[in-house]
Amino acid sequence: MSESILNKSIEIIKGIGAIRLKQFRVLGIRNIGDLITYYPRAYEDRTVIKKISDLIEGDNCSFIGTVSSFERDVRIRKMALYKVKVKDNTSQITLVFFNQHYIRNVFFVGKTFVFYGKVEKKRGMIVVENPSFTEYSKNKLNDIACIVPVYSSTYGLSQNVIRSTVEKVLSKSIASVEEFMPKSLRDELGLVPIDYAIKNIHMPKTREYFVKARKRLVFDEFFLLQLALFSIKRDNDIKNNDMKMDIKDECKEFITNLPFNLTNAQKRTIREVLSNMKSDKMMNRLIQGDVGCGKTIVAIIALLNVVKNGYQGIMLAPTEILAKQHYETLTNMLSPLGVEVGLVVGRMKKREKRRIQDRVMVGQVDIVVGTHAILQEDIVFDKVGLVITDEQHRFGVQQRATLGKKGGTPHVLAMSATPIPRTLSLILYGDLDISLIDELPPERKTVKTLVISDDKRERMNNFIREKVKEGRQVYIVCPLVDDSEKQDLESAKGLSKRLMEHDFRDLSIALIHGKMRANEKSEIMQRFKDGDIDILVSTTVIEVGVNVPNASIMVIENAERFGLSTLHQLRGRVGRGDKEAFCVLITQNGSCDNKKRMDIMKETSDGFVVAQKDLELRGIGDFFGTRQHGLPDLKIADIYKDIEILKKAQIVAQKIMDQGSVMDKYPKLMEEVQKRFLRKLNEGIILN
Repeated sequence: MSESILNKSIEIIKGIGAIRLKQFRVLGIRNIGDLITYYPRAYEDRTVIKKISDLIEGDNCSFIGTVSSFERDVRIRKMALYKVKVKDNTSQITLVFFNQHYIRNVFFVGKTFVFYGKVEKKRGMIVVENPSFTEYSKNKLNDIACIVPVYSSTYGLSQNVIRSTVEKVLSKSIASVEEFMPKSLRDELGLVPIDYAIKNIHMPKTREYFVKARKRLVFDEFFLLQLALFSIKRDNDIKNNDMKMDIKDECKEFITNLPFNLTNAQKRTIREVLSNMKSDKMMNRLIQGDVGCGKTIVAIIALLNVVKNGYQGIMLAPTEILAKQHYETLTNMLSPLGVEVGLVVGRMKKREKRRIQDRVMVGQVDIVVGTHAILQEDIVFDKVGLVITDEQHRFGVQQRATLGKKGGTPHVLAMSATPIPRTLSLILYGDLDISLIDELPPERKTVKTLVISDDKRERMNNFIREKVKEGRQVYIVCPLVDDSEKQDLESAKGLSKRLMEHDFRDLSIALIHGKMRANEKSEIMQRFKDGDIDILVSTTVIEVGVNVPNASIMVIENAERFGLSTLHQLRGRVGRGDKEAFCVLITQNGSCDNKKRMDIMKETSDGFVVAQKDLELRGIGDFFGTRQHGLPDLKIADIYKDIEILKKAQIVAQKIMDQGSVMDKYPKLMEEVQKRFLRKLNEGIILN
């Protein structure tokens, strides 16, 4: 895109003052380029114009009507209500407007308008509430009966303001949009030019224009992101392995002497990891597997082999309590083999921290476990050979450079407990080699999942009391922290108070939620882990990966409010011990859709199946939350809905990368890749 107009602030647009500027900035719109690439979220097809007699309940359409009567200022619940009756030569319909006082100066008997809205049935009468409208002009009917964009907005910024602002600048700025896709490639793929696409994504003349425009823009996003990921992977692949590591006998003996048998998937993953570190290329690998599949033991074996090759290892965890858990596990398993493990967390005393820093620097500590703060801490390593990181973070070029200054540019192993369908993995982790642990250890018990309604609560409480008497512990998860007047949902604070004062007065109950300080959460989780708490009431803040074998019941309130993948992750917190485990889903929603979702939870414990169903039912945005779990700036593409375009983009991107020097052959294309994605990916995106 040209540097001229597209990088200029939207302040240059007539009508954009200080207030409007602030409102647009809330939407991430600062310059003209941001504005014209702020794509609509939906469209109103006003091209279908019906006669009033043909309108039926549920219609979203346009109709032409002449005002026949106007009732002013009827007040209900402190709200001004206006009723406008309009007619054509076939029938009459009532329009209802709420609190829109300006219409008193717009609608006069005898004036004709084109209306657009949803036809509804209220108190036995067909009405349209708050329709859009434009004064009728026979000569301008084609301009009025069109496809109208609908944008994501913010308080005080109406659709009309966004539309008119986009319209003002689009015709003047579209010539500054530079084409970066080679014509030969566009022709081969049947893609329209970029200026056509941007113009018709905002103001399509027909549905056909819109489909062509969207196809080009969706392909661009997938294609450019895939090129960025493949570029990083290619750069990693050509990096010589300066830390080649043999597979040591101590490592083989450790595997042989394990008190359990590894699954075939674990064995395969271990071979891939150790072979990587022995090869000519630096390792950049993701281990992906379901909750409880045994990723940690694979990480321990990799670290042991690194240490026995004369290098240090780092294991990064998202929270202090998980770091401590990993530290205890590693110490118990590896200290008998002469491996020194150190812990670095924020709340250590200065003298203790300084002591471990000194020992790490001279190589007396073989493995350092801690949070990602290790990268910012004043720690210099002797010779780092491997960094193991968790699914919450990407380990990018910036982090590698940081460690380079601290002592080495290591192999990288990421671990993810979020089962993701393969096509989606290629978008999220296309720059990494992927190992899949797709089976659970035989000793891992299946959690029995029950779905109940609120009227069974007393029976459930009796069941909980019985299990606690047996020495078991219980999680209860709520969708909200505090009670809400707007939503009739169970809150963690309200439920914990009720349980403490009434239902389980004689039991030890604690509350944990995201608004608490990190040290408070850590202390409560530690007490629960130590068995001092019988029932832990929580929001979804429960630590992923924290191992409490004695917890055998997971109760999830208002289960209909959570995605299937979240329910599955929560279910994975129990069933880690030798006792039978239960997950109780409490739901008040009796709809067919919710029953279908709850049936999936009852019928399968396979996280990959659950994830696929979750994507099918909710789509990518809800699957990962509003920020799409770190997906970099996908403005229009939908990974699930646009799966065929995604597959094509991946094939074409791989084909181009296989041709050799992409920058020499397609300089504009690679400039766009760098601008949109490469810089962010290289810096290391936070995935949360």
